[in-house]
Amino acid sequence: MRLFVVVGVLLVTAGAFLLVDGGLRIQRCMATDVWSWRVWTSDFWLLIPSNPGLGLSQNAHWFLRAVGGLIAVPLGFKVIRLAAR
Repeated sequence: MRLFVVVGVLLVTAGAFLLVDGGLRIQRCMATDVWSWRVWTSDFWLLIPSNPGLGLSQNAHWFLRAVGGLIAVPLGFKVIRLAAR
């Protein structure tokens, strides 16, 4: 059970880090006037030669971190609650 608590705490911590880092990246994008809601562009960062249209722009990195944080934090709390049973 303690292992699940540790995993849950790590998920919450990683999620909080991703949320803060995503917020800082949004602030940096807004300061340099490159912030946009449009994250799927022809910029290619996943290196999938068969479908280059699925790439993400540099502006999308904040989106990935924010969504990852929004998924990791509740998941971590659920793991902690499960370990407490």
